[in-house]
Amino acid sequence: MSLKPKLSLHLKSIIISQIHPNSTPNKPTQPPITAHRPHHHQHPPTMDGFSVASLTSLCSTIAQQVVSSTSELQSLLQTIPSPSDSVQQIATFAAILHATNVQVTHLEQALGNATAISLGLQGVLTASLNSCNAVSARLHKQILRLHADNATDADPTYIQSHSQLLAIYQSLFQCLADILVINERDAQDAALNRSKTQELIQQSNSSFNAVLQPQSILLEASRVHETLPDVNSLPHRPKHQPLEQDQPPPYAHTDPSSSGSQPGGGTPQSSEVGPSYAPAAESIGFSFAKTFKALVQPFMSKPDPFVSALCQAVTNGDIRQITGLISQGININGKGEHGNTPLQCAILADQEQAADVLLSAGANYGSGGWGLGMPPMFQAAAAGRIGIAQLLMDKGIKPTEKSVSGQPYFIDVIASNNIDGIRFLLEAGANPNAANIAGRPALILAVRQANIELVELLIKFGAKINASDFTGSSILAIASEKDDLNMIQTLLNHGAKPNGEGMTGVPVLVDAILRRRLDLAHLLLDHGAKGKADDITGQPVIIIVVKDAKMKPQDKVSLVQRLLENGASANAKDMVWSRPVLTFALEFGLPEIVESLLEYGAKPTCSMSSGEPALLYAVKMGKVSEANALLEHGADPNKKDQNGRTPLVEAVIKQDKELIKLLMDHGADVHARGTVSIASFAAALQRPDILNLLGLGNGGMSGAINSEAMPPGYQASAKS
Repeated sequence: MSLKPKLSLHLKSIIISQIHPNSTPNKPTQPPITAHRPHHHQHPPTMDGFSVASLTSLCSTIAQQVVSSTSELQSLLQTIPSPSDSVQQIATFAAILHATNVQVTHLEQALGNATAISLGLQGVLTASLNSCNAVSARLHKQILRLHADNATDADPTYIQSHSQLLAIYQSLFQCLADILVINERDAQDAALNRSKTQELIQQSNSSFNAVLQPQSILLEASRVHETLPDVNSLPHRPKHQPLEQDQPPPYAHTDPSSSGSQPGGGTPQSSEVGPSYAPAAESIGFSFAKTFKALVQPFMSKPDPFVSALCQAVTNGDIRQITGLISQGININGKGEHGNTPLQCAILADQEQAADVLLSAGANYGSGGWGLGMPPMFQAAAAGRIGIAQLLMDKGIKPTEKSVSGQPYFIDVIASNNIDGIRFLLEAGANPNAANIAGRPALILAVRQANIELVELLIKFGAKINASDFTGSSILAIASEKDDLNMIQTLLNHGAKPNGEGMTGVPVLVDAILRRRLDLAHLLLDHGAKGKADDITGQPVIIIVVKDAKMKPQDKVSLVQRLLENGASANAKDMVWSRPVLTFALEFGLPEIVESLLEYGAKPTCSMSSGEPALLYAVKMGKVSEANALLEHGADPNKKDQNGRTPLVEAVIKQDKELIKLLMDHGADVHARGTVSIASFAAALQRPDILNLLGLGNGGMSGAINSEAMPPGYQASAKS
């Protein structure tokens, strides 16, 4: 009877559906993945049509679609003039899409690093990624239909159902990535059969069917708005407007010393220091927003040249010119040629006096009028312009203000990594435990940004050290995603729990050992991580260490010792074969670990996979050190195997005087009855020295070897 865990019927159906795809009408389907023969050292065996390369390529495709969709939504959010429920919903949806991209990328990396992929896991990976690809492609096409005129008509049912499905995919992909770390296929199948994994698979299937119902992201009544705006209705310049009217008034640079101004830098190029919904650096694939902008650009009005002149004066800190232009009635809240307002230019160029003049003249400094970007005080903080930020705070701006999505602007400043600006806001009352719209706390963001100084600053102001991610991952689990021991050391020093878990409930210690990050494992153990821990399949971590064929023996010895010191069970059993860890230590030839296990209470009377006692196995394999440790801790020197052999019989057969003496010293019975008489066989060997060790005199029983004296399978040994 096979001891391999059986795959559930649900899991088998998924695998069969991938090997023999059967399309269902009206449902998006994917063609079978092209078969590529894997490299011999990577993932043998594989089911027909499976290749790791095809799945990693599929991950990349999904990531590209999700990134492009996220960028479209972020661009759309910046064009919507006023906050509404639909804006909040779209902003949250954009955050969920971004989180999906992160998880798919993580799964792609796990696929590339996997040393084994069971047939069951191949089926689930293929099915889930194909369905996710179908959803993301369909979703991207729908998102491209949204624009400022119809965004308020977005179907909340459509967005909610897709948000739920994407959240399930995130959890499922994290679970599959954790399973890919496991090096044994049997253990991978066992992990797939866990109730939590099965539940995620079933949820993904049912949610996938649910998203097929609302076919459009727009409500039926809004479809009349799907076309592009009429070009004739767009603002345009008069055909015969004299060119001279486009020119700014002549700029006369005055002596800054006469006005108390400070020299500034060049004209800023970015429109904002750190917008709440800054678009991604580059949208991958077709972008409706960019195409639309290119189409209407020739018809859009040009930047106000008078505002551009004011922006230049502000950038240079020319107070006399600034006051002169303002007195001429120039729109102080207009935008110059680079899309910046004069106040933004003052922030970017760090012209505090110019900012003071603009504010005194009525420049807009509140949340209103700044779209979905950060208000000027937060822009100033993000850029480290503390003097200007203080001016704006003195106007009554609170450091706890939020965007239309409900996300604190403080979170956007956290993303800037500007320590001075963040400290300024914290000292003014910003919440160190604020979170983004996805529920990720500021401290978690700082950890993901690998900014130790920022982490320590937030903790100093009261950030909760044991904060968790919206996925449920502990702060240590998130920190361990990067190879940065200093960050983990910092968190542990400030009280982070060393037994923190990842999203699937696997302790950080176990994950570190599975990835062979032994430095991290020892660091966690030094801070009290529990040695009695299991992986996602229920396999004890001490078993994982002993059985790891790629880990150096000396590393195993030190790690097992630390695990035992921190509470690992010396009698832990393999979750597949139900064998105690001691038997694996004997098989792998690890005498130091055998000794450590016995000292911590391992039962010396255990049996090997063949059924023979551990002591008999050690004697048969000539493991003197292990045999001595077993005897010292109470192993029975006369315990027989199923064939009636005792350890002493085996030692005599091997003619191993050291083992014979060891067994005799621990009470082995030379007259014990079994399949062969020890005395008769020893005499037949004509070895007086062995007879003396056995206490049988000076060879008085010597004689020729006969068939009655020979034990089953005996072959004479030449050992002296």
